[in-house]
Amino acid sequence: MVVTPTRPLLAAAALQRIGRPQEDPVLLLESALRAMQALMEERGPRMWRRCWIDQPYQREERELISSVLLPSLMRGLAELDQIDQLLICRQPFERSVQVESQRAQMLQGLLDGLGCGGVERGG
Repeated sequence: MVVTPTRPLLAAAALQRIGRPQEDPVLLLESALRAMQALMEERGPRMWRRCWIDQPYQREERELISSVLLPSLMRGLAELDQIDQLLICRQPFERSVQVESQRAQMLQGLLDGLGCGGVERGG
């Protein structure tokens, strides 16, 4: 099963001050998942040599990767997508709260300038 990147705001992030793709650990996870999937398809039943151990991964190790590691990565990325969606939904609300706060501060400044600074606000 091949997973494609699900970061809907990647292009938007490049245009805004959100951050650079190189700094996004979630994109690193997605890239690792795609690389592992490609390796599984490309190598097939052949052994995988590792650079720091003498024993290569054989069928048993590849089956563990396929049945345990890859599904775990996919579940983790799906949960991160849910978190992202929650944050995306919150953005307009948080922005409107910020605008209203700025508006209230500006109005209070005007009232203070008119000598009405002691006016109680409803609450």
